[in-house]
Amino acid sequence: RNQDKISRSGKASKRTVQTDQRVEDAARKILTNRNRMRRIVMVVCSLVAVVCLGYFVHYYSMSYRSRQAFQDLAELKEKDGSAIPDQTVTIQGEDEEEEIVLTVLEEYKTLFNKNKSLIGWIKIADTNGEGVFIDYPVMQSQDSEYYLTHNFYQEYDKNGSIFLDPACDIVHRSTNLIIYGHHMKSGEMFGNLDRYSSEAFYKEHRYIQFDTIYEKGTYEVMYVFRSRIYNEDEIVFKYY
Repeated sequence: RNQDKISRSGKASKRTVQTDQRVEDAARKILTNRNRMRRIVMVVCSLVAVVCLGYFVHYYSMSYRSRQAFQDLAELKEKDGSAIPDQTVTIQGEDEEEEIVLTVLEEYKTLFNKNKSLIGWIKIADTNGEGVFIDYPVMQSQDSEYYLTHNFYQEYDKNGSIFLDPACDIVHRSTNLIIYGHHMKSGEMFGNLDRYSSEAFYKEHRYIQFDTIYEKGTYEVMYVFRSRIYNEDEIVFKYY
């Protein structure tokens, strides 16, 4: 009987050792898998961080270059331009058609010679004259999407340009002049126009200087409201 007890005890001890070994192996495997997953997660997070950092560096670098380019264009306005022939166009008068002579303003001749798509310039300054809120050339193309992704120099630029709707005519004036610009998070282009929702901001920026290449113009902001742009095939009242 004593021998039988010893034998059984030996088998029990062996099974216990084997069970402990299996638990230890399973625990080691779980830890190994966790460490492997942790390394994978760290690598993925590091890659995501590098990509995000690269995107932000590229984004703000592009914004800086774009801002610098527009500052250079603003300086070109002050330079004398080469001669540009006057244009004679026919418009409908009150009683009959009449011919008028269009002369490009002196300050826009240099820019117009660089890009004939230039149609004017838009500027919004503080009412006290201490700062400029918006200061950009305005382009116009028969391709309504071209200047969504191209700058004044006709280079690809995600900031695009400020541009006049192709259906608008600055010579044969229609009721509305619709000017488009991207709402950039950097505040470039028309990115900060939503600040007009503040009455205090409006009071400091109530005048818009919009010159065409032929004449100067000042507009006073009367109303500000949000709108959505409808697709051309949508049958709705497009009040804009």
